[in-house]
Amino acid sequence: MVINTLNRRAALKYTGLIALAAQGWPGLAVSAAFAPARGYGPDPDLLKRPVTWPKTLDPAQLKSLAALCEIILPAELPHPSAAAIAVHDFLDEWVSAPYPQMQVDRTVILSGLTALDGAMSHEHGVSFAQADLSQQSSVFDRLCGEEATQPFARRLIELVCAGYYTTREGHAAIGYVGNVALERFPPVSPEIVQHLEKALGQPPARLHGSAG
Repeated sequence: MVINTLNRRAALKYTGLIALAAQGWPGLAVSAAFAPARGYGPDPDLLKRPVTWPKTLDPAQLKSLAALCEIILPAELPHPSAAAIAVHDFLDEWVSAPYPQMQVDRTVILSGLTALDGAMSHEHGVSFAQADLSQQSSVFDRLCGEEATQPFARRLIELVCAGYYTTREGHAAIGYVGNVALERFPPVSPEIVQHLEKALGQPPARLHGSAG
């Protein structure tokens, strides 16, 4: 599996195949303990959507996630990359949230970043955040194929795509228009008018499908 060559549409299709959230695996340390925080509460303001918890990733972790966003969803003109629209900031918000699913994802993501740092240090003598993009792509691509780190790669791809394709830029990349106000209603087509005139010209019994 070559993750660094995935284009936007291929990545989107790939996320549709992910049915289960990734789970943690033994042997990998998780750094940055989860600080207690409060959630939205029982009645959140969905218009303002305030984030009520602090973001907890450190600069190196955030830089690593930015590089991974660039690898997973690179720019395809005229559409920007996931890193260019700060999807890594969304990931920071997500794994810092005080909810059970986000806490599970936090373990998975931080464990994966630890594994990437270990592999990069072993192969190139630097942390993942300090490596160049080609080295980062190579190490991430290899870890995608290893059983111990596949859950991390799958969940990360899912979250990056979720973060990207719920933005205006992501909507544009897949041609999604959404709810757009119409300046005026389009006229009824001649075919519909003809069909209605024909239907209204039938006896009532025929209109209700009970002709005898």
